[in-house]
Amino acid sequence: MTAKITHYVTRLQEGFVEDICIIKVDGRLTLGEGSSGFRKYIEQRIADGLRNFIWDFKEVSFVDSAGVGELASAASRVRLRAGKIVVISSPGVHEKLQLTKLYVLFDVADDLTSAFALFPGRTKETTTEVRYEDKFAITIEEDKSGKKMVVRDNISEHPGRVEYDVRDIPPEETSKRLRPSSLILVVLVGLGTLAVIIAGLVWAAKVISSVTLLVLIFTLALLIFIVLSAVVLLLSGHLSEKTAAKLFGGVLGKLPGLSAWLPKTSSAKSER
Repeated sequence: MTAKITHYVTRLQEGFVEDICIIKVDGRLTLGEGSSGFRKYIEQRIADGLRNFIWDFKEVSFVDSAGVGELASAASRVRLRAGKIVVISSPGVHEKLQLTKLYVLFDVADDLTSAFALFPGRTKETTTEVRYEDKFAITIEEDKSGKKMVVRDNISEHPGRVEYDVRDIPPEETSKRLRPSSLILVVLVGLGTLAVIIAGLVWAAKVISSVTLLVLIFTLALLIFIVLSAVVLLLSGHLSEKTAAKLFGGVLGKLPGLSAWLPKTSSAKSER
C-alpha cells in the first residue's frame, strides 16, 4: 500500500525566470532538517553560480531562531558575491525579520510580480509564469504500519529519502478543578482555620508582653495564611503547580533554616 501524505512540515520548491532563482517555501523553517535543508540548497545554488534570488515565504507559518540564523547566513553569502535577494514574507516571517533587523540584507516585495520589478532592467510587465520543481520536503505520511516522517532531498545529484517513525502525542488534558460543593468545603475549612489563627493572635497579644515574640507569632500567622490561600487556589484550579511551587519556595525560603530543605531552582543550578 502506498503511503499517503497527510501534510507537509517543510516544502522547498524551485523555479526560474531568466537568471533569477525563485525559492518557494511552505510550512516551517525550524531547527533540524528544515533549516539545514534550506542551507544546503542555498550553498548548492551559490556554488552553481547563481546570484539573483527571490525568496517566496508567503506560505511559511513559523520561523524559529535557527531558521532566522540560516536566512542571515544565506543572505550574507549572496551579498558577498554581489548578488541580490528579494523577500516576499508572511506575517510571521515579517515579524521575525523586523525583530532581528535582518531587513537590511534584503529587498522586500508584496508579491512575485513586484519582486521581479526590483531587479535591474526588469519591469512588472516582463513577469512570466513560473514552473516549480520540488527540491526538498519534510512530510508526514501514513500507511498500514502507521505514521512516519519522510525527508526527501532532491538538491544534490543523488536524491535521497530518509524515514523516521512518528509517535502520536496524546491530547493535552484540561486542568482538573474541584466541584463547587468540594470547593465550598475547602473555603469553609480555610476560613475556620483563619478564625482560629486570629483568635490565637488576640490571646497572644493580651498574654505575651515580649514585642519580639509577638512579631514572630504574627509573622508565622501571616505565613500560614499565605500558604493556606495558595493551597485553596491550587485545589480549585486557579493557581498552577509551577506558580504554587515558586510561591512556596519564595515564602519558605525566607525563613532561617528552611531554605536548605527546599529544592534548588533551575536558575540556581545554571549559575553554578
